[in-house]
Amino acid sequence: MDRDNTGSVKRHDVYTGLLLIHLQIATFVGAAACKPVSRKVVYKIFDEIDNDKTGNLDIKEFTQLMVLLLSGVLTRIFVQYSLTILMVPLIARLIIRHYASDELIDSAFGAMNTDLPSFMKKIALFMSHLPQIFISLILSIVVVPIFLNNLDSFVVGVAEKTTDFTDSKKDE
Repeated sequence: MDRDNTGSVKRHDVYTGLLLIHLQIATFVGAAACKPVSRKVVYKIFDEIDNDKTGNLDIKEFTQLMVLLLSGVLTRIFVQYSLTILMVPLIARLIIRHYASDELIDSAFGAMNTDLPSFMKKIALFMSHLPQIFISLILSIVVVPIFLNNLDSFVVGVAEKTTDFTDSKKDE
């Protein structure tokens, strides 16, 4: 990110470098898992961390900035995968168990125990999983993005409060 080898990083270089880091991470975990923060937020945090107000960050300030910004990425990745892999199927199953009657569940699985041909049993098994698949899909499309947007807002707020806190400590 230090393109001119001065030992400091300029404001626009930080955002460009951050986007490149996000692109690299996205190749491994998917684009949705590592949504970058906005240029405005990066610049605001940059300005708060830039102690000497030169428009450049030294290595210590740069490290502080990257820890703040990339911790949000790691949190988002962890939360998205936890929700998608663990929580969405579990919640979908709980919804089905809560709202489906025992007779309906027994009849779906009872069809598999009859003398149906094997392909019909496979169709019956697939059909018995459709409600859970549908509910999981709805949760993944609607609930997970809402949760992640709230998480992004929270992480940006924490980053801004952290920079405010470190600035007030330096003033003392």
